[in-house]
Amino acid sequence: MPATPDRHASPTNQALDVTAQPLRPAPRTQDPRKVGFAAGLKAPFKGVGFIARRPNLWLLSMVPATIAIVVAALLGSAAIAWLPGLPSRLVGPASTWYGNVGATVVSIALTVIGVLLSIALAMLLAQPLSGPALERLARAVELDMGAPPRPVVPFWRELGRSAIGSLLGLCAGLPVLAVLTVMSLVLPVTAWVTFPLQILVSGLMVTWDLMDYPFTVRGWSLRRRLAWMRDHLPAVVGFGLSLGIVLLVPCVHVLLLPAGTAGATWLYCTSRRIPAEP
Repeated sequence: MPATPDRHASPTNQALDVTAQPLRPAPRTQDPRKVGFAAGLKAPFKGVGFIARRPNLWLLSMVPATIAIVVAALLGSAAIAWLPGLPSRLVGPASTWYGNVGATVVSIALTVIGVLLSIALAMLLAQPLSGPALERLARAVELDMGAPPRPVVPFWRELGRSAIGSLLGLCAGLPVLAVLTVMSLVLPVTAWVTFPLQILVSGLMVTWDLMDYPFTVRGWSLRRRLAWMRDHLPAVVGFGLSLGIVLLVPCVHVLLLPAGTAGATWLYCTSRRIPAEP
């Protein structure tokens, strides 16, 4: 019959007792890890789920669309009010019936172009104007995933890095899109290759912009951002492909901004081995 350990033994004797329970190993420090293609592919949907399960974030997620609607309405109203009479103000009233028809056609064309440009400009301005709301969404994801506190970054330095990063993304992406578009027009047979590439490049440009939120608030330089995206290239490609497919729907960009921001932050936090998921 095995001997039972003495309850009144000293701590030293208990430590030397072979029948004592083995000590648990200390938890290992979680190091950064690479995230794969599948994680990038599902990141936008992680963002959608994160916002959908938190009603307190619904108003924040509506900010980009609200700003786009307001800006488009203001600029479109100005175009409708000012552009129809522009031909007659420039060349004077027409004296013939065909002159009146031509002035009417030009007025309608200018008004349509003005409204379309108003919508396009509203889409472009929605992201920078809704920056504070998108940053709060990113911070909500970080808090939910237990991310460490952000370092303090001066506002002007943060703004400058963000602007330079966005300009770099445009300078890198727009020429590629232009070349692919020309190729598809000159050689239509290549469209089965150029069209998927256009989707991917468009998605990668949006990915670069959305990843700016977790990067800029930490004061990351452009070199460090590029290094992270190079180290996690499969996840970046998956994220860009997922976004590019969704962007095929017209005017969905402003609706995608909140979920994309949350998904980009989730992807970054996952790459830092932060355990919880939104």
